[in-house]
Amino acid sequence: ALVVMDGCMDNADWPDTKPLIEKIRERFSGTIIAASSSSHYRRQMITWGCSHEADKQNVPAKVRELLGLTPSEK
Repeated sequence: ALVVMDGCMDNADWPDTKPLIEKIRERFSGTIIAASSSSHYRRQMITWGCSHEADKQNVPAKVRELLGLTPSEK
């Protein structure tokens, strides 16, 4: 299992998911991906408890990588 955490829920000017990340970390020790188009936001989320990061457009590829899945054949 893993969690993909968007950087901003209610505030587009600064990531506001710190309380949610901390709450999840109370019971979940697995992978949490910091997902944001801003590398600065992603780095901040790592300090709050996310274990990995990905630009929003690269989230699907990061999920496949971390779950050990290969891209589907077309």
